[in-house]
Amino acid sequence: MPTSGASLSSGTSPAPGAKPAHGVECELLGHVAGSEKYLGGVLGADGCVYAVPGKAPRVLKIVPKTGEVVTIGPAWRGSFKWLRGVRCGHKIYCIPCHHERVLKIDTSTGEVALIGDSYAGLFKWHGAVVAADGCSVFCIPQKAERVLRIDATSDTTSLIGPSLGAMHNKWYGGLRSPDGAIWGVPTNASACLKIVPHGASATVSLVGSFSPGGYKWHGGVVAPDGCVWGIPANADTLLRIVPGGGVDGEDIAVQISGPILSGQHRTDGKYKYLGAVLARDGSIICFPSDADFVLRIDTETGSAHTIGGSLRAMERIEQNKWQNGFLGLDGCVYGIPLKAESILRVVPETGEVSTIQPCGPLVGLNKWEGGVEVDGVLFCMPLKARSVLSIAPPRDGRDAERKQPATLGDGTISWAQCMTD
Repeated sequence: MPTSGASLSSGTSPAPGAKPAHGVECELLGHVAGSEKYLGGVLGADGCVYAVPGKAPRVLKIVPKTGEVVTIGPAWRGSFKWLRGVRCGHKIYCIPCHHERVLKIDTSTGEVALIGDSYAGLFKWHGAVVAADGCSVFCIPQKAERVLRIDATSDTTSLIGPSLGAMHNKWYGGLRSPDGAIWGVPTNASACLKIVPHGASATVSLVGSFSPGGYKWHGGVVAPDGCVWGIPANADTLLRIVPGGGVDGEDIAVQISGPILSGQHRTDGKYKYLGAVLARDGSIICFPSDADFVLRIDTETGSAHTIGGSLRAMERIEQNKWQNGFLGLDGCVYGIPLKAESILRVVPETGEVSTIQPCGPLVGLNKWEGGVEVDGVLFCMPLKARSVLSIAPPRDGRDAERKQPATLGDGTISWAQCMTD
């Protein structure tokens, strides 16, 4: 664990309202003011974590070994400048959302600079995927009409493929299947996006047919068998993309019926799950946004069911609780608190679901968005929270037997000071 910052894993007595932490250690690192600051992060080749600037003017650099948190590079003003990032060797590329150009971070030199051509518009691309050869990055169109390709060898950019229309929120993020194809899961688009890289070029096509609009699925996960699963946001079904699964070897995209329910506080069935993680046993654990239960997808049988008890008894917040998380070295899945006041903990093999509050309720809205794992520790990117949150699960079953709850440590930063602006 990092040693600097305000420790949540030491101290003599638990904070009021703290829940047993199952051996999980947490720490608050740095102090970063502002709202809607960072939209994802990337692990650099130097072992440091780099947070992608949303409304924040500069890149945030986190040094896991020391807990140091600093800003680097020039300042750029504006909201939603870049959305997510990817790494190619010692370079990190931040994907333009509202900003007109790609942002490059060279972790070997510390240089932070704009590259490539300028592209006008708002909400252009949402995330990207590095091709299998490591030389090209393909950015997934959100409102942009075409796929953006970044050439990592020359730091140039180009638009490829046909026009995909000006619909908003067409696809959110992308995933690479074992055959090297890159897939976009349809949010409002009426088909799945498929990009097949060919060196400096690529083939862009559409697979499947669905009703347009509706904010159907929100991202996805690649299963061990190579299928891509779409996470149900407003859709009442799961999406399963089977590369080459047709009778004649064509790709197919099918819906698997639910119903998959949102929370009791909603009557419209919206915003059920907005993220997921592949567990050790090959199942997919979906993080409840507005849903009342964790959803587990059995990728072998193609079925899904809820696990654990109702979160209404474990978590005060009902809406937009968790969106992202990771698989810990202890085999448990952990959800990053967005609006939730607790960290979600899921044991996939047993179906046990619990929430942990290492230092009492994590008050505030839109606290952390996305995280980056480094040697078993998850570093959560501050959205409205004023500090980076690190989550370190136990590394084996014996560590998990520790019952001492985490508490606020040296007092250099109070818990309240590290919540949202």
